Amino acid sequence: MSKHSESARTLDTVAVVALTGLVLLCFDLTFADRSYLFGAAAGMVTIGAIVLVVDYYDKPGGIALLCALPAYVLVGASIGVRTTIDYIRVPSVDALVGTLSATVSAGNELLTTIPPVDSVGEATLVPYLVVYLASGAALWTALRSDRPLAPLVPLLLGLVAAVLLGTQERDLLRWQAAAFAGISLWWVSRRGARRRDVVSGQRGAVGRALGASLLVGAVAIGSSVVLPHQDDDDPDRVVLRGRVGSGHDVTAVATPLSTFRTFTRQPRSTSGTNVFDRRLLRVDGLPADVPLRFTALDVYDGATWLADNRSVAGVSDDLFLRIGSEVAAPRPGRAVDVGIQVKDAYLSDWLPLPGQLTGLEFVFLDGRAQRVDVRYNPATTTAVVLGGLDVGDDMVVDAVVAPSGLRPRARAYPTDGPLEPDGAFLDESLQPWRESGLSPLDQVRSLAKYLRTNGRYSDGASEAERRYEAGHDAERLGEDFFEAARIVGNDEQYAAFLALAANRLGVPARVVVGAVPGRGGWVEGRDVHAWVELRVADGSWRTVPPDAFISRKPPRRSDVDRVLPADFLGLDDPQDPSDAEPPAEPPTADGESGGDESAGEGGGGRSPLLWFGLLSLLTWAVPLAKLLRRLRRTSTGPPGSRIVGAWREVLDLARDLGRPVPSGLGRVEQARRLGLDPEPARQVQDTLFAREHPTPERAADLVPTLREQRRALAKEAGPVRRVWALWNPASVVPRSRLRLGQRRGHQRQQRLEPLG
Repeated sequence: MSKHSESARTLDTVAVVALTGLVLLCFDLTFADRSYLFGAAAGMVTIGAIVLVVDYYDKPGGIALLCALPAYVLVGASIGVRTTIDYIRVPSVDALVGTLSATVSAGNELLTTIPPVDSVGEATLVPYLVVYLASGAALWTALRSDRPLAPLVPLLLGLVAAVLLGTQERDLLRWQAAAFAGISLWWVSRRGARRRDVVSGQRGAVGRALGASLLVGAVAIGSSVVLPHQDDDDPDRVVLRGRVGSGHDVTAVATPLSTFRTFTRQPRSTSGTNVFDRRLLRVDGLPADVPLRFTALDVYDGATWLADNRSVAGVSDDLFLRIGSEVAAPRPGRAVDVGIQVKDAYLSDWLPLPGQLTGLEFVFLDGRAQRVDVRYNPATTTAVVLGGLDVGDDMVVDAVVAPSGLRPRARAYPTDGPLEPDGAFLDESLQPWRESGLSPLDQVRSLAKYLRTNGRYSDGASEAERRYEAGHDAERLGEDFFEAARIVGNDEQYAAFLALAANRLGVPARVVVGAVPGRGGWVEGRDVHAWVELRVADGSWRTVPPDAFISRKPPRRSDVDRVLPADFLGLDDPQDPSDAEPPAEPPTADGESGGDESAGEGGGGRSPLLWFGLLSLLTWAVPLAKLLRRLRRTSTGPPGSRIVGAWREVLDLARDLGRPVPSGLGRVEQARRLGLDPEPARQVQDTLFAREHPTPERAADLVPTLREQRRALAKEAGPVRRVWALWNPASVVPRSRLRLGQRRGHQRQQRLEPLG
């Protein structure tokens, strides 16, 4: 029989169950529903029963361990790991072996699946394992040890593990932490009181004090690790998601940008691969102003634009990961439900998406693709299908379309300097824009305007235009495009160049290839285009549409050479907003020109701040003018001017205090009229009328002395008059106007005297 009483055993068991339940709730936002709780609870009940029975009969710990290992596998295969919609099942040998192997791989699968994760599969073993170990170790320690804090250690470790394996959402985490701390304090205090009945006297008091101190320290340290401070620079707490795994390697997947000419009109000799007039997709339910995105390419290697993992700065979800039945959308927007039919002309690994993916279902009629084959990157809203899409891979896509318009006063996402080092070959050509005085984002806008004005469009299809080749390597974008006598290319060269140039100008940019469906929802090769997305200050990506930077004029022999960048920038004032005029924006998904990504830039939020600023400026205009005047008088100019200015500050303060002195008096007499020590005034007068010009050293001595004179004059006045002197504009108004006003008042008085 255990050495603890029945009530003590009950108390410890209830406390362990309550704290384990709080640990388990840390996975609440990780899974799509709470059905994962059933398997985890089964594990907690199993290990709890084993520990209670072994403790009741007072058996050694080896017996508990010997029973816990096979029970873990048996219950895990039967209930703990949910592989189908049914929970309780008779485990097979393969299921038992699979539970052991999943113990090693379940954590990686959980962390490499975009939440919310389906409550089916190996990932459900993670909460089962955490609860099984934490609750079992805590309950065994509580029943076999008298130390108040000892059983709390496994539960704290379980809490840390659950938090690290969870998501960055923290809506309920602080409440769970508070409840965990409160129950822990109550439990430890009860265990300490129980121990006091055995250990009495001063020794028990010291032990309780030490235990309380250790508990407070443990809670403080755990809180600093689990719940770090929420500052503006690093708003996300540290979790393992996004730091474990490298994502599916997509660098070797062919991109539609590299094969862009297959979508353009080409000679008949290429009819076998050309899809210009062939149907690629059939789209149903897509709003007219929302394009389909095939892929977003954000890495340039000197030869081509590629998609890759960990390519977006400042985020942790830039990996191509598995998806469940639901996917969380990082940005709010309009929800759309789009049906897509794949035709045989669309032979690609890239999944066409209308926006931020939130759900995907393949219609398994005669297709081969499945949701488990999809790898999605939330940071680029791009998905790839392992094995590629084929005819019959029809699907229903749920997505959220966020505003994508580029606002006129948007600011670029802050960077440390030029990006994409393999694009350094453009730096010399971009130097005029760096020297223009424009902001980085306005430099990109001006460059887009330059391309649209001076460029020409060609797919290289005709005999006369064969010299305009495909590709977007360094030579094609440099010598054969922007540095050539004429800028000629198609969507591939224009988008690849503008995105690369924007990165070199310090604005994060990427190339997007997609299509706007035509009549009847059909997407043909002719509908495929490339555009550029720029990252703005709030971290979102905003669209520069093709018509904003791509010229549609065909090249002609009579075309004159393009205008040089320096001459183009010289035509417009660099500070004139017309030079940074943004291109025409297509309406976004919410029917507006796009959300404002900079705080305070919206029309509704700026007006109160503007009026507040104007009111503050008017309120402090007089004190500010006096401060600037005092600094100008006493800090600038030759030494004599600084001395005279310091004395004038004394007289102006007297005027503001309502004690003006006649200007015709000497400085010594003025000091006496003001009740000041006349010696500094005499020194000023002697210095100014001396044969030699005042020296800087003399000014350095007299200016502080006269500053003390001002302070003495202010101290003689009451507090109300001192405050009034701060805002009194008497000394700010030019004296000529005062004399004019006095003269007019005197003349008016003379005219009125005869009437009297």
